Amino acid sequence: MNEGGIEVKFYTIKLPRFLGGMVKVLIGMFGKKE
Repeated sequence: MNEGGIEVKFYTIKLPRFLGGMVKVLIGMFGKKE
């Protein structure tokens, strides 16, 4: 069950940061095109 807790922490902490970084990169790319 501890492994499940680690996965939850990974998804709640790491994933939002990763998605946030991807969004910033996409916004930066679209911003440069315009």
